[in-house]
Amino acid sequence: MRLLTLVAALAAAPLCALELSGLTPENRIAGPELSPESLDGKVVAIYDFGRLCPRCKAAFPKVAKLAESLAKEPRAVVLGSHVQGRDDAAVRAVLQAAGCPNLPTYQFLGVPGAPSAGHLLPTGYVIGHDGEVVWAGNTLEDFAAFEKAVKDAVKEAPKPIPGSLADGLKLRHHQDMARRLMVGQNIEGAVRQLRSRARRDGPAGEEARALLARCDAWAEETEAAVRANLEAHPSQALADGQALIRTLPSKTAALKPLLDPLAKDPQVKALAVSRLALANLRRSAAQNPGRAKSSAALQLRRLSSLTPQDDPDLQALRAEWQAFLDSLP
Repeated sequence: MRLLTLVAALAAAPLCALELSGLTPENRIAGPELSPESLDGKVVAIYDFGRLCPRCKAAFPKVAKLAESLAKEPRAVVLGSHVQGRDDAAVRAVLQAAGCPNLPTYQFLGVPGAPSAGHLLPTGYVIGHDGEVVWAGNTLEDFAAFEKAVKDAVKEAPKPIPGSLADGLKLRHHQDMARRLMVGQNIEGAVRQLRSRARRDGPAGEEARALLARCDAWAEETEAAVRANLEAHPSQALADGQALIRTLPSKTAALKPLLDPLAKDPQVKALAVSRLALANLRRSAAQNPGRAKSSAALQLRRLSSLTPQDDPDLQALRAEWQAFLDSLP
């Protein structure tokens, strides 16, 4: 498991799992392919429409404008849900005419347990970062309420802190820990302070204990991943192990004997450096997707020059870089 995947999984752990039926590759009509995991912790606005519905087409320019305004907001995403008979080409034509051809759109996205949004199209739902539906209604008659619900939900969502073990938590009592618990920098001093703060009663103590649980879980899962990858994906083991030691130097004695032989292999070392570059780009891609694209293309060319090309570790890393490149707008 990749290092940042571990961080992301831990960040999403305290949140309610987002339930959307129909969010499958087979149901995708337009825009990038998404998964429930990619939406965890995000504000999700869903626009239900039909390709034959004049009212839907009348409201669509506002939806396009809202999606454009949120394009650089990592805490929110707008989705289209087509709810009439399936005709992908016709739906894409509607999206093109509305000025949002790349809006992630699926056939029949359901929101289990959501309150009724009415029976007259177009309708919409707003799901908060914790997975709870905070608004449902008609998006033509009350688009202002739909838009306000989205923006209010974004304000309530924690600001992303890529690479931090506090990512996904809204800190109210220990805000200093957001930047002190970064993967790749020594956090042991911060952890000692948290253990002291965790003795407090009330919300401050609870928050400190939640942060400590994050740190402990990340360390345990990362060490387990290192050991599991030693044979099949040694560069993954080396990259994750080195990051764990930099973050928690007390792990050095247990991991160094496992990592030293890997670090002596030039190809394993080169692949581990590439994995570190991928982790860094994942953190910064939203700010500069153009730079991320060119860097990913360069890394793929470099990996193509390594031999043997049938090395499973090399093939796995190339697939990760390609998937990352494909995910960029």
